[in-house]
Formats: sequence, C-alpha cells, structure tokens
Amino acid sequence: MRRAAAGSLYVVTSLITGYRALLFVFAPSGGLFFWWPLVMFGASILLMVGGIQTLAPRMKQRWSVAIAAAVPLIMWIALLREFLWIFWMFAVTVTLLTWGILALASALRRNWIAGVAASLLLAASWLPISVEALAEYLSPKPPNPEPTALLWLVMPNALAVVCLVAGIVLCRSPISGASSAGGFEHGTADIRGPQ
Repeated sequence: MRRAAAGSLYVVTSLITGYRALLFVFAPSGGLFFWWPLVMFGASILLMVGGIQTLAPRMKQRWSVAIAAAVPLIMWIALLREFLWIFWMFAVTVTLLTWGILALASALRRNWIAGVAASLLLAASWLPISVEALAEYLSPKPPNPEPTALLWLVMPNALAVVCLVAGIVLCRSPISGASSAGGFEHGTADIRGPQ
C-alpha cells in the first residue's frame, strides 16, 4: 500500500512539475541560466522513472532507461518538430543519469534510491524559483498579491519535498520489504515457491 501510494505520488508530481518546467522552457527568456528549466524538466523525468520503478519494482531497468530517453525526444518532436543540439545533449544526459541512478540502486539492492534521488534533485532544481517567488510575494509591493499566484510558483517545490519525505518513509518501512537497516531483503522464496 505504501509502495503504491509513494509511486503514484512520484508519477503525479512528475507530471505536474514536468508541465510547469515545460512552461518555463518555452517561455521567452535568456541570460546566464537559460538551461535551468531543462534541469527542472529532466528532474521530473527522473522522478517519473522512479515512480514507475516504485510501482513496478520487477520491471527491467532497460525499459525504464528507454522511457527516460523517449520522453524528451517525443516532447521535442511534438512541440518543436526539430532537434537542436541542446535537446540532443539533454536527452543523452537524462538517459545517462537515469541509467546511473538505476545501476546504483541495483548495485546497492535498494530500489527506493531512484525515487529519493529524483525527489532530491527535483526539490533542489525548483528551490531557486520558489525562494524568489516567496521573496517577491513578501516584498512591500508584490507584482501579483494574490495567494494563488504564490501557490502556483511554490507548489512544484512543495510536491518535491513531499515526495522526498515519502521516499524516506518508504525506505524505512517494514511493509515495503525494507530491513531494519533500510535495505531490501532479497529472499528467493517468492521466486521458487513452496518446495
């Protein structure tokens, strides 16, 4: 039950934050940090893969890596109809990062690492925008004094923090198959069946 709740939370959060990140990617901007919305979108993709791995822990990791590679490519085909070098580099980076996180989780035999790492990256990527939005809202003359505007900007970071807490709770949960040290028991009784 906790695994399903955490995995569903990861997937829903990845969809919401991914949508918000895409709005920032295609917003007219420039300057030194033009790539930051891509980091936010990549973190959303990683969280989606972490959610899929949490919901279906026996899924082959190569399929999860393929999903992480396909999502940015499909988005660029659907939205831009062209491939710029920065989007190719983005797709390769997200794919390699997904592969690395899943390989680390497999080597340590702790499936929950993918969701927790993605949640941490997502929270860190949304932190600057959330802090800036909160500072502007609390200034003497905010540009948009409505609380819904603040909620719209702070919500992705709040969801990422909730996902991080859910991942930590999941890794410590005896219901999810975790041992007292936070790892997963890898018995073969469920594979072999009664003998």
